[in-house]
Amino acid sequence: MSALWIGATGAVTRDSVKLFLIGLPAPFAGTWLGLKLFGRINEATFRKVVLLLRLDSGAVRIFQLAQAGLQFGPRTTILEPGKQLSAGVFSPHEF
Repeated sequence: MSALWIGATGAVTRDSVKLFLIGLPAPFAGTWLGLKLFGRINEATFRKVVLLLRLDSGAVRIFQLAQAGLQFGPRTTILEPGKQLSAGVFSPHEF
């Protein structure tokens, strides 16, 4: 019901549906791999894999921010006069 309402209000565009469908195999692949490895690796190995994935994710995000020319530090925004923030959610175009 919510998805229909969001779609009807125009919040979901053709591009967002396309990106959703492109990214959809990733969760299925991760679930499949997790089920295959469940019980086959010990806890210490699992923790190392999770830490490496988190490290990789953080490194990619830092690289993306550096490429975009954004500074690291507290979240600050410069708003145009009359523009409002919506629940602290920012799009890349608002920076």
